[in-house]
Amino acid sequence: KPENILLDRQGNIKLADFGICKVLKENEFTNSMTGTASYMAPEQVLNQGYNFKIDIWSLGCCLYEIVSGHPPYCAENTEEIKS
Repeated sequence: KPENILLDRQGNIKLADFGICKVLKENEFTNSMTGTASYMAPEQVLNQGYNFKIDIWSLGCCLYEIVSGHPPYCAENTEEIKS
């Protein structure tokens, strides 16, 4: 989420909050249900197996918010996003 994209004094981008990261082997999937609902990929919201590709989805959500000024999905939890 945008709150985890930081800038240093020289304008360099730093990514923060890797508290829920997980190292996966090639072609390995996980089913953890963690993260901010508005930035979760569909396979994560639907509790399907997923891999690093959900990071691309989340990046797209961040870029959407940077351009539009609001997140693509506004929800307090995954149940709201599913409906």
